Amino acid sequence: MAAIPDRKFRKAHKDILAPTAVLLVSGFNGLGVHAFISMMKLFPKQFKNVVFLSVGRIDTTRFKSDEDVEELRFKGLEDLYQYALLARRFGLYAEYRHSLATDAVDELEKKCMELGKEFQRAVFFAGKLSFKKEETWTRILHNQSALELQRKLVFNGLSMIILPIRVY
Repeated sequence: MAAIPDRKFRKAHKDILAPTAVLLVSGFNGLGVHAFISMMKLFPKQFKNVVFLSVGRIDTTRFKSDEDVEELRFKGLEDLYQYALLARRFGLYAEYRHSLATDAVDELEKKCMELGKEFQRAVFFAGKLSFKKEETWTRILHNQSALELQRKLVFNGLSMIILPIRVY
């Protein structure tokens, strides 16, 4: 767990009883930023806390050494820090969680369950690219992890909203 220093931002306090948004992100990229902005537009002033959650997928064909894994961990933490800074600009208390796993969906489910216990009013969010004209290849290239995780969380008593992000 990492909290963000309060340097030039208004002081925000962690409140585990307040509504908390948990946003699942990959890297610091357009999808995650648009998902965050969409969440803030759809639910203005609803959330007091936001937790950014990311799981780096360890692929044994790509990662050959401990240094490769540490680089993946460092990059993930660096990206999450950028998201947390963004949330602080909105006046929210922000923190982030990161882990590494070979099966990202199973690890995300585990981390979401932990966060659901810690933040009693947590709502989970994920962005999903929505193409104006969807082809078979777009369904193949853009995996269905968010839908799979949503199904798992719902059956564990947690709420998850998938935010469509338009791609023309």
